[in-house]
Amino acid sequence: MLPVGIKKKSKVPGVMITQYVEEIPEGKSHPDFTRKPIALTIQEGKFAFFKALVVGDPEPTVTWGRNNGDVSDTSKYVTKYDPATREHLFEASKNSNHII
Repeated sequence: MLPVGIKKKSKVPGVMITQYVEEIPEGKSHPDFTRKPIALTIQEGKFAFFKALVVGDPEPTVTWGRNNGDVSDTSKYVTKYDPATREHLFEASKNSNHII
C-alpha cells in the first residue's frame, strides 16, 4: 500500500507537490521546484528532453510520468540526475504523439 501524500502548491505556477510526511523537522524544508519542465506534445519518432530543478532538505526523490502512460520502458525513457548542476533529467524517444 502506498503512503497517503499531502498535496501542496509549489512556488512555481501550475506545479503540485506531494509530501509524504506530515511534519517537517526543524531546520528542514519540504520539496519545491526552482525550475519545472515544460509540457510538450511529441510527434512519433521525435526526441524529447526535460530538465527540472527541485530543492528540499532532505534531498527530494524525483519521479517522472506522462499523461495516460507508463515511463518504465528503459528503451524509450531514461532518467538521470546531474549532481554538478542538481538537475533532474528525463529523456524520451520514439514516442507516438504522447503528452509528457
